[in-house]
Amino acid sequence: MLKRHIAILIAGGLLGAQANLAGAGDSNVVILPAQARYLEERVASIQAETRGDIYKTVVNITASTKYVNSERGEVLVIKNDKGQSFTWKADTFGEADIPLKAIAPTDFAAGQTRVFVRHPAAHISGG
Repeated sequence: MLKRHIAILIAGGLLGAQANLAGAGDSNVVILPAQARYLEERVASIQAETRGDIYKTVVNITASTKYVNSERGEVLVIKNDKGQSFTWKADTFGEADIPLKAIAPTDFAAGQTRVFVRHPAAHISGG
């Protein structure tokens, strides 16, 4: 319950900060659409975490699976068609392209699958 209240306060603070900046009266302060989208995505992410929706399950990784996409900070439950599974948190620095073999347990049949980790802040344009 405490985590939920903290997440709501953080989400409210992000939206409040955005509103204060947008209405500050300073003609030099501009909220870019990409920044607004990032704040909205961040609030949605915090809300999802409070509901417990932080897991993404990737089902049936086979030898022919080429890639898996993930957001930075997301927790993946990766399963293969042999009934094996493991959990991994995409806790990378920036964006990453990682062979699944590098993060999977040694006996996990990963094939040539790669994990692409996207960092949301890397997609905010400067103009």
